[in-house]
Amino acid sequence: MKNCFNWIIRTLGNMKIKRKFLLLVAVLIIPFFLMSYFIYNNITDKLIKSQLVLANQGYSQVKSFLDYRFEQIFQVSGIIAMDSTLNEILTKDPTSYPLHEQLKDQSIIKTYLGQFVGKNNNLDNLRLYVPGEFIYSSEEKLLYSLDNAKETLWYKNTFQDWGWVTNNPPIYVENNDAISIVRPIRDLQHYKHFIGAVRIDIAVSEIQQILSRINITQGCLSYIILSNGELIGSSSYDLMRSLQLDDQDLGKALSSEGQFVKLNMNREPIWIYASYLDNTDFILISVLPEKELVNDVRLIQFNYILSLVFLLLLIIIFILPSITSFTRRIKQIVDNMKLVQEGNLNVKLDTHYHDEIGTLVHDFNFMIERINELMQNQYMLGQELKTAELKALQSQINPHFLYNTLEMLGWMAYKHEPKEIQSMTNSLAQYYRLSLNHGDDITSISNELKLVESYLHIQSTRFRNDLSILIDIKDIGDFAIPKITLQPIVENSILHGILEKDNKSGTIKIKGRLKKDNMIELSIEDDGIGMDKAQISKLMNTKREPSNMGNYGLRNIEMRICLYFNIEKAIRIISKPGVGTKVLINFPPKPYNLQAN
Repeated sequence: MKNCFNWIIRTLGNMKIKRKFLLLVAVLIIPFFLMSYFIYNNITDKLIKSQLVLANQGYSQVKSFLDYRFEQIFQVSGIIAMDSTLNEILTKDPTSYPLHEQLKDQSIIKTYLGQFVGKNNNLDNLRLYVPGEFIYSSEEKLLYSLDNAKETLWYKNTFQDWGWVTNNPPIYVENNDAISIVRPIRDLQHYKHFIGAVRIDIAVSEIQQILSRINITQGCLSYIILSNGELIGSSSYDLMRSLQLDDQDLGKALSSEGQFVKLNMNREPIWIYASYLDNTDFILISVLPEKELVNDVRLIQFNYILSLVFLLLLIIIFILPSITSFTRRIKQIVDNMKLVQEGNLNVKLDTHYHDEIGTLVHDFNFMIERINELMQNQYMLGQELKTAELKALQSQINPHFLYNTLEMLGWMAYKHEPKEIQSMTNSLAQYYRLSLNHGDDITSISNELKLVESYLHIQSTRFRNDLSILIDIKDIGDFAIPKITLQPIVENSILHGILEKDNKSGTIKIKGRLKKDNMIELSIEDDGIGMDKAQISKLMNTKREPSNMGNYGLRNIEMRICLYFNIEKAIRIISKPGVGTKVLINFPPKPYNLQAN
């Protein structure tokens, strides 16, 4: 029994930690999770589908009712507007219209309109607008003055052009409490002459009550707008602020061919339905937030979470011994890591297990050995970097450049050119001051450009001002760069590019910018003789190019940049024979700090 127990302990100890947890999850979590997840999603999907069916039925019923209601209004208004007896009365001349005859006609009109007003027709809000000269125009129950309505929005909307049936939102109507369908009445003998108008109102409260029939929960919204976006009515004006569709979503709903469309609004899924009411420019819209459709599932979701919490508690109780075991072993690794942080690289851990923690111990030991190797390699790389820096400095303080400059100063002194001597002396002093850079290996891009300008001023004077430079640097002057990076490249452009041309004149352009990928790009471009691909390859793969850059090669420049910025590639050359050469330098931005360097 004891041997069997020991065997189990060893087996669990050597088992991969991942397998230990997988075993526990497989026994306790996975079946319950999969079953609960499947049931939850299945119930949610079925509930959403059933709710959408109910919403679709409600939408269809309300749309049919509104189609019938507006069609009834259009028919009644058309019958009234085209009635010959009414037309004859409204075209009478007010100047020869006796009072008793007007009262008689008033009675005829009210009797005629009475057949359209009543509970059966739902047209209680019918108004007939007649010329203001008639005495019965001030009756204001069924009959109203057309002249008094000329300043209203619904009147202007109706009679502004040809004049036809108009659908007017509440903001066009007195008290903003109804929508109005207005049909002009024309003189049947003179069709361009308006003699009145039929207006039938539907109360906003009635529209709101009708639209509420679509909503299957309180959190849903239904509303009607005109095709120009003006609101006609809504089931909830509070929800309009959060659920009103924009033009893009409305277009998707209208093109859905009579189906609810699922979209996202404010990162929440919603279902939308929209269509035009028949023979109108009214758009009926229904918006159903998905969370409102699955309220009944929330109880299931709560029970699911509660069960999961209970299961997690059981898991903690069961796996606590295992956790205690491997955390104790991990603590040993952490304690030894702290010793490494304090500088002790002679630590080594022992382990008798082959699980993940055992592998971690082996990796820790390998890491310590590797750190010791890397420290030795870093020391060697540092020596190479210092050697490269020394070569760079020596290549700049070369006797030929100094001799040529001093000889030119002597010639200027002989020709009595004190201003030119002063300018050349200042440039030479600045050139060597920036080259030495107080003994620092790193400088700023702006200082490196000043060094290039000093060098080019000396060379331009030497070659009779046949060299010109254009510098375009955008907001990167304060970033760091290894010193003496640009000057050797500019020198190569002059000696082996521009001066190889027949006219021995040319221009060097230096540009710099911070790219979108957060890399600085410097370009040095000349209009010299250029190079072919073979020359470029030789230049980039040779550390020493006596014929090109003195004792200091372009490969050495790239090596210094890569070492400083910890990158693998820094320089790219683009050149075309007979056109010129462009050298592109790319490196990450690092602020220049004189004291730190």
